[in-house]
Amino acid sequence: HYKDPKISDQIFSDGLSKGSTNSVAIEIADALKLYPNDLTESAIDEIYIGRNLKISTKDASGKTERVSVPGVNLQNSQKIILEFSDDPLLFRKTIHHEIAHKLLETYPMYFDQKTWANLDPAADEDAKIAENLFVYDPLFWDRVNHSKKLEKKVNFIIQFYHQLDPQFTKAYFETQSLPWKPSLPIGDKN
Repeated sequence: HYKDPKISDQIFSDGLSKGSTNSVAIEIADALKLYPNDLTESAIDEIYIGRNLKISTKDASGKTERVSVPGVNLQNSQKIILEFSDDPLLFRKTIHHEIAHKLLETYPMYFDQKTWANLDPAADEDAKIAENLFVYDPLFWDRVNHSKKLEKKVNFIIQFYHQLDPQFTKAYFETQSLPWKPSLPIGDKN
């Protein structure tokens, strides 16, 4: 849900039109169906959706600026904020990306930071891999098939998810990674 364009002192967003909230809610519900209820309920209690999501940051000179972001994991809470996108694939990836951040924050005991660091990941790569496990992207799987290094990272993330719930196996993700179609058109009709 969405309540205020100023969500906090550092996060700003515009609201959605009434015409898009229903289909967005259905897309989120469909994405959440891929996870066991108790898993997501223990990590997330609220999902905010907005347009033109921005966070307030300071640049190198100390000047405050607002930067566009696709999603925000409100650390030390059970809340995530998603940037609404007219692109259903991008929106679905953003949902899974922010859920991944929340699961990694909620269950750090299942994610060995030292082992992950030894795999030499890029910034935010854990959540980027997770979003691609849940949403079909043939380019991603082609890169995995041609890179032993990326394959090790993907297997590491799958191992994390498997520790959260035994249903999360490589076979599960291969099945979930089939092409999907959005539940409804989610274009924002103003």
